[in-house]
Amino acid sequence: MVRVRAEMESLQEQLKRQEKGAPSPDAGTGSAEVSTVNPLYQQSRDELRKTELELSAVTAREEYLGALSERKKGVSQNHADGEEGPD
Repeated sequence: MVRVRAEMESLQEQLKRQEKGAPSPDAGTGSAEVSTVNPLYQQSRDELRKTELELSAVTAREEYLGALSERKKGVSQNHADGEEGPD
């Protein structure tokens, strides 16, 4: 699933570049040929996309947990001060 999503994102980026008329990053370097001929290159690119997606997910989770922790600290502090939270 992650691999398919990464491939879809890559294709969407290529389409956007083509619509804008911008050359792809592989244009003129021969690496487009390498990616279609060399399965190890393609596998490495897929692994990179997978790792980037995992990193993004972990970063989002970290931000969520940080915000949750801060909120819990605020509630705990309110209770320690004798204040009541919303009912």
